[in-house]
Amino acid sequence: MYANNVPWQNSDINYSYLQYLKNNFNLTLIDNQPWKSGSIALIYRAIYNNEKIIIKMKKKDIDFKIKNDIFILEIIIYILGIFINLYNFDESVKIYKLILNEQIDFKREVSNCKKYIKNFNNHKNIIIPNICDELSSKDVICMEFINGLNICEQNIDDPHITDDYIEEISLEVCEIILKSIIFYGFCHADLHTGNFIINEKKIGLYDFGLCLSFSIEEQNLISQLFENLCNNNFKKCSELMIYNYCDSTKFYHKTLSINDLILKLQNLFYLNYIINKKFSFIEIVEIHKLFNDFNLKLNYSFIKFELGLASLDSIIQLTSNRNIGLPEILKKNIMI
Repeated sequence: MYANNVPWQNSDINYSYLQYLKNNFNLTLIDNQPWKSGSIALIYRAIYNNEKIIIKMKKKDIDFKIKNDIFILEIIIYILGIFINLYNFDESVKIYKLILNEQIDFKREVSNCKKYIKNFNNHKNIIIPNICDELSSKDVICMEFINGLNICEQNIDDPHITDDYIEEISLEVCEIILKSIIFYGFCHADLHTGNFIINEKKIGLYDFGLCLSFSIEEQNLISQLFENLCNNNFKKCSELMIYNYCDSTKFYHKTLSINDLILKLQNLFYLNYIINKKFSFIEIVEIHKLFNDFNLKLNYSFIKFELGLASLDSIIQLTSNRNIGLPEILKKNIMI
């Protein structure tokens, strides 16, 4: 949120609600124009009861615009699907639709933020902004302002911003992601560098619009996958995926057996975990393609798992000049 600078227009601004806040509360805007701008919301800074706060306000008519765009996308996918194999993209569009609808639900975002405050209340290095409930609505979230800097915007000449410092912060954020999934079953699914800030040794988390909930069964499955990855047991990882992340009874191939699929998955795991040390979007697409070749579609539980991997990968990229990847992250945080 601190790093967003998406172009905006005056027609995006809800002037009436800004005026309502100024007229009815002890609030003064610091910015006459949006301080930051995302695809869904505009960000203002303000003083409320002598404290600095953030106002996150939906762009006008954004709900309608998003629903219209999704409708057009669904039509395009339907037409393309008649002529070409889209590798389960129709299911991905459904998930994309669900994700966007959650991101424009500001009441859900407030609830997500409060869950994170509860889960990480005793973590000495994590700061999560408190919500100003009396100022917030279905279209506006007001929260405390956290001082800090985006890690990618800091002055590279700053003597305190060393590779070791960036590595330490990155590992801390990866720990947050893993603990959120495995221990709390609730994960910030959009924890890229624009959605957290650093203040000395502390990390401030923002933008809880996209969060995922995991059932006990899903948590246990992910724990097993990570533990077997740590032990380089790629056959077991492959079997766990086939028998939990799709309907294996629909397996079909003219010449190959399910053991061939397991072997191909093993090779993918070895390549991406041992050689590349990551599972980025490209590697995830390869897994989707492989399952599709055997008439199998990965389910929503896997989509949630891959979003968690994507969050990890975005943070790991900060340490790309170091010998740190997914294996090191997992071995540091997963009990074997």
